[in-house]
Amino acid sequence: MCQPLANCLISIHLQLKLVIMQLAKVLKESFNVNESDFTDETLLMDFGEWDSLSHMFFITKLEEAYGIEVTGDEIASMQKIADIKKVITSKGKEL
Repeated sequence: MCQPLANCLISIHLQLKLVIMQLAKVLKESFNVNESDFTDETLLMDFGEWDSLSHMFFITKLEEAYGIEVTGDEIASMQKIADIKKVITSKGKEL
């Protein structure tokens, strides 16, 4: 357990920032977008470089980055950035 509480909060904040930066990196590699180009409500298909092939490249990079396996149903559910975060957290990974 963290002591004092302030140290725990700083640690959690830094972990959160690293995980979000990791997602932003995967999105940049896959769709050539910057973190400032999207929000949780952004649709993947709105990225100019999005197509089915780049989507599968993204899924592969996402699985590698987070050490997870994504099912076909989960892939189909990933329409928005928020959907991606939901899948990652459902695998026990923290955002």
